[in-house]
Amino acid sequence: MDDGRRKHKFIDATVQGRLLFALIGLELFLFTIAIFWLHHELSTIVEQNLYRVHYSNHEGAATLSGVVFMVVALVFVVNVIALWIADYIWRRYINSVVCVLKDILSGIGEMNFSKSSMHIQTDHDVLDKALQWKMQEQQYYSDIKEAISILPDEINPADENSIAQVEKDLEKLQSLIAMAK
Repeated sequence: MDDGRRKHKFIDATVQGRLLFALIGLELFLFTIAIFWLHHELSTIVEQNLYRVHYSNHEGAATLSGVVFMVVALVFVVNVIALWIADYIWRRYINSVVCVLKDILSGIGEMNFSKSSMHIQTDHDVLDKALQWKMQEQQYYSDIKEAISILPDEINPADENSIAQVEKDLEKLQSLIAMAK
């Protein structure tokens, strides 16, 4: 049963996969460093208080809570920076696709089928389909132009052969125009 939901959730699996992999790797690295840092600090606190006669519970807790606060703050700041960088990369990638797509679509809208002024640097399925559509439209308008160029400027009403040929050419032109609808 198809309930209309998309089966693929990625817009571009390559870029999104790389960004996701990088963010997961960064998180693993950050939390590994954080665990080692906390372990080191906890070991230091235990070692400082191991041979004390008068143990003060508050002294070690204050030191450990300060280190935990620093670790959490550092992880937060690094994550915000990483997400900002990922957002920048993603926006740049999307803009590279959208700019080329706008250029292709405006060229089709203006019936300008010459080479695009923008160099396509991004390989994307949407751009491939847009270029394919542009080539189809170019062929379609080329066929119409050819069909119109075959029509004579004047028709001799007495010549039945020329009238029949013009009717045949007009039918071909009408069928080409009907294909666009």
